[in-house]
Amino acid sequence: MVDPATVVHPDVDNSPAGARWVGLEVTAVDHSPFAAQEQVLVDGIGSDGNTLTTLAMFKGFSHEIGAFAECTWAGSIDPDKSYTMCPAFLLPTGVTLKSVGAKVGGAEIGEATAVDQAVWMVP
Repeated sequence: MVDPATVVHPDVDNSPAGARWVGLEVTAVDHSPFAAQEQVLVDGIGSDGNTLTTLAMFKGFSHEIGAFAECTWAGSIDPDKSYTMCPAFLLPTGVTLKSVGAKVGGAEIGEATAVDQAVWMVP
């Protein structure tokens, strides 16, 4: 975890004053039979009790940071090979990240009924 994370492309960082990006470096293995068929989605809980996602709303559109300077992103996603992704959360002023959850799978992980398969507490 990197707090604060440095945005690689500052032109997409229209975050509100006082807010900051908190980045995660996540390494996973794609166990699907075809490249990039498996997904990893992360969510978080802030110290204010609100759910955080890697999508932030800027000017009416959602935006995923996708990369931050401190992450060693490895972008090739191939079956049975490990890869690294760099999701990040936009935290409001005064809020800290308390926990991170992860869902792994195919399209079903985007469904409203999908639940986190693993949760990590942030000290």
